[in-house]
Amino acid sequence: MSTLPLTKDDNGRTVESRQGDEIVLRLPENATTGYRWHIDRADEQFEQTADSYHPEPELRFGSGGVREFRFRARAAGTARLELKHWQAWEGEGSVTDRFAVEIQIVD
Repeated sequence: MSTLPLTKDDNGRTVESRQGDEIVLRLPENATTGYRWHIDRADEQFEQTADSYHPEPELRFGSGGVREFRFRARAAGTARLELKHWQAWEGEGSVTDRFAVEIQIVD
């Protein structure tokens, strides 16, 4: 088992992972604004294992951080992961960014 790190730079890409690998997606987020990354689609080949926010170490008021999602690649096949950056209570009109990646999971 290994770890597949993904960042904003991987948006729109197709990547390969092995069954059982951990997929770690880290996206910039500023929780103080109310905008948050939300999973819009995670195909059944994924099992989400964590969702956490890590503020920047400087701890200045209003400073941003990183939202980290962790998944396990549990089944072979082509899977898609899609997220949106939004204020959930404001609805779809508040979406400011999207992230999508296709992952080829092999045995």
